[in-house]
Amino acid sequence: MQFACPHQEQGIWKLIDFDCACKVGQPVRGLTLDYCAPEVLHATRAGKTLMATHALDMFSCGQIIHWMASSTPIWGKEEATDAVMAHMLCQDSEFSISSSTFTQLPVYHLVVELLRKDPAKRLTLKALQKKSYFQSTLDTRVVSDLLKQRLAIEDIDTDEDEEGGAETVMIPEENDSIFINFSRYVHHRGLRRIWSTNGWGRQISRGILIEALKNYLAVDTTALKALDEFMDKFLPLSSEEEVSIATGEPVTIERINQAFPKIASKCPLGSWILHQVYLKSQSRIYM
Repeated sequence: MQFACPHQEQGIWKLIDFDCACKVGQPVRGLTLDYCAPEVLHATRAGKTLMATHALDMFSCGQIIHWMASSTPIWGKEEATDAVMAHMLCQDSEFSISSSTFTQLPVYHLVVELLRKDPAKRLTLKALQKKSYFQSTLDTRVVSDLLKQRLAIEDIDTDEDEEGGAETVMIPEENDSIFINFSRYVHHRGLRRIWSTNGWGRQISRGILIEALKNYLAVDTTALKALDEFMDKFLPLSSEEEVSIATGEPVTIERINQAFPKIASKCPLGSWILHQVYLKSQSRIYM
């Protein structure tokens, strides 16, 4: 419970009220409506005996985390009556929890899964230990939400260009006798600027491209860490024999446009790299 403290604006938290505590498998005796799981209230109202499970504690834990992280209980900002709390617990629909009230999206996703009304769908303790909030890896849904904020893209997995249709443009061959602005054939706007600034031709060595991308992403450290994996997956070396000359292997504009299609222009380079690496490679991401 949160207690007022003269020296702390948000007060202090203390664990209290252990009179209803019991071991798993023992009958649940009594309840504290503010923190009890819906199945406890259902059993009490029906006059049935409910055996204690870890799922009851997981729900209560979700309520505490919600209050601590959003500064409000699940009942809302105003102090709720017992009738209001009981009504909300007994409703079939899930609690309406807004991500905007949380400063950290991982905590929001954690709370949503802890407060599932169906105990079978509620986050278990073992699953909780694997969550990205306690790990160094990224949660797919967290990455998705972050990307939505960064990219403002509704459907990024489309093959259509931004004008609404597929477009194929023939890229001319290099000609020493005339000047050709090859950057105009690069689909992604950010990469087009890099191409134009460096005055690159129809193709560029893989090593130079990687170095330019690293310089461009210097301020986006998260995308910078994912760059090597992106290159290995979407702009890989042509063959094992060429690994030794990786820095000199040419990368054509056609291959660049496959890795950075026109639809990707709706987002920064770093955001597209993150999207491709993490949302396309979920095997290394905890769910």
